[in-house]
Amino acid sequence: MAVLKVILGLLLLVLPFFVGSVFMKKSVSVTYLYGQMLMWAVFQILAPPAINLRMTFSVLFWVYSGVVLILALLGVRNRWRVRFEKPEISLFHILALAVIGYQMGVYIFGMHLDEDDARWIAEANDALVKNRMLLHNPATGEYIGRFVGEMVKDVFSPWSMYLAWMSRMTRIRAATMAHTVYAPVLLGLCYLAYNEMGKCLFKGKAERGIFLLMVAVINLFMGGNVYTQSVFTLTRIWQGKAVVAAVMIPWILTVFLRISEEDSIQNWLSLIIAGISCCLFSGMGIAIGFLMIAVYGLYAVIRGCVKKRSEGGLKSIKRIALWVCSMMPSVVFGLAYMQIRG
Repeated sequence: MAVLKVILGLLLLVLPFFVGSVFMKKSVSVTYLYGQMLMWAVFQILAPPAINLRMTFSVLFWVYSGVVLILALLGVRNRWRVRFEKPEISLFHILALAVIGYQMGVYIFGMHLDEDDARWIAEANDALVKNRMLLHNPATGEYIGRFVGEMVKDVFSPWSMYLAWMSRMTRIRAATMAHTVYAPVLLGLCYLAYNEMGKCLFKGKAERGIFLLMVAVINLFMGGNVYTQSVFTLTRIWQGKAVVAAVMIPWILTVFLRISEEDSIQNWLSLIIAGISCCLFSGMGIAIGFLMIAVYGLYAVIRGCVKKRSEGGLKSIKRIALWVCSMMPSVVFGLAYMQIRG
């Protein structure tokens, strides 16, 4: 059984790469990031309707698993499109990897607990054991049959159900999956996003390595209080709002840097996927995703419109349409939450 769990865990670990290969023609790291974002986005599209319709968790599990399997098979077929570039590694990259490895080790061999786990992990366990989604009081296990309190947010940001999906896929308990197995993976995604940001900001590999090293070191010393981005990143990254702070904010900023460099449909499409993914994690993800895309997207639209035609890029009407589409997921899920909240 332990060997089976390891095999399933490794398969789940590489799955985002094949999913990202469906439509990406980028490096391995970017393809992996896009694949993970696409997996999150698909789950966010499927889960809230299933929860509102009171479907069982098994229905959501098999439908989502089927969609991901199809995407992965398409990705395997298109894997030749991915560029296996020789990584540009400097001494600073090696030092950064050492610091990041230490941070991952703390997650693997240690564990942080707080009151938020009593909700997210409990909801995931309820889905696995009782086959119902968000219909039990996470504090007592009592069947309620309706969405109450903070559980209303989880209807439209069903991150706990995604943790339950991963737990069932790997046969690893939800608490262990969140705290020990998936936490270092999420931390790796965080630094992959920063690494791609460094590629947009700096030309030399030494400068990129210094940037990644500085981010990793700064995270170690930017505690201050329990609500800083660094604390979210290094103590409870498996929680929804922490994924927003650690992964989604730097990734959305990176996507906008890419749009500034190359005003293409593919980059705008990646922003749309990121906008949908951001809604999965928490109400904060819905709000912050909308604000970031609205503000930075407006700048990108204005900047693109004033460019000379000879410089290339998308036409103004197409750019504006893509910008609006990238904001719509946050608007839709936010309005739906306010309506059901009453």
